[in-house]
Amino acid sequence: EEGVARIRIKTPGQAEKGLIEANTRCEACVPGSKPQAPTVPGVVTSANGDGTYSVRFDDGAVAMDIERKKIYVLSVTPPPRKTSIMPQQSKPDLAVGDAVAARFGGGPDFYFGEITAVLDDGTYNISYADGDQEEGVKRLRIKGKMDQMPTVLVEGMRCEARHGGSMRAFDGVISKVNSDGTYDVGYDDGDKETGVARELIYVQAVAEPSWSAQSDGSFSPEATEAIHRIFTTFNASASSEGKWGMAEFNAFQEALAEDPMQTEEEFSGVCGSLEVKQDASGRVGAEALVALYAQTDGLREDLRVLGLLGPDGRLAPARKAEGAGV
Repeated sequence: EEGVARIRIKTPGQAEKGLIEANTRCEACVPGSKPQAPTVPGVVTSANGDGTYSVRFDDGAVAMDIERKKIYVLSVTPPPRKTSIMPQQSKPDLAVGDAVAARFGGGPDFYFGEITAVLDDGTYNISYADGDQEEGVKRLRIKGKMDQMPTVLVEGMRCEARHGGSMRAFDGVISKVNSDGTYDVGYDDGDKETGVARELIYVQAVAEPSWSAQSDGSFSPEATEAIHRIFTTFNASASSEGKWGMAEFNAFQEALAEDPMQTEEEFSGVCGSLEVKQDASGRVGAEALVALYAQTDGLREDLRVLGLLGPDGRLAPARKAEGAGV
């Protein structure tokens, strides 16, 4: 074939983007045609939020609601996938015969079924109670018998999100938790979206999270958020400057019914044992609390004592105003 447009060529390792940005060159089927009908060159002018796009064709014609499957754009090499702090399964945690509920086809609703196969890529085949079968279901879409949905979403969680409010969900990572209850999402294909509503985001349901440090000293997403919650709770005074000194550390100790430190030298000794560096004013950041719980493995019990652990064994939702007023 001669004179093939670049937009129709895909080299090894490249893929077509799932989401399309405005002003992207494309070829699209004219409205009313079948998906494999001849395409016409044009430009995507906007995403409509329902999975369709508006396209202005080179001949001047405009279509307002073309389905994604009828639009072809330049294939590109996907960017490296972002590192995620969502707990990754070192081995499949579900087995053939396990009763589960899963989001069929990636939709919003869960349906009861049974695992029929565990695949090498970490996905599962499921036979649903209504007779439907589904292959290659991602673990993120499956809820095991003891699994519960996290009540708290934190930065770094793997997710699926319905870009622009459409019905189709795309893989990504929560990149920011906003103060208004929405989230920013970085999608695996490189697109980004801000202010995504919670009901448009799906994360993996898991059993009670691990509150202990992993072998590399890092913590699960909920444990990371819990440590941050504790740190900010005792970091509420104007004089704290976003860090803990001996006063904040003692307030934390006293809330746990433990003996406070008596001197700055004692506080410096504790910081030294945790291998964290004090700033010029003798204060330390949240890394001190991370190091403390990595050494002591007492996070879950402290959350219980401080009233931050919910009845389901998970981190309780944040209150509008938390602070010890130290």
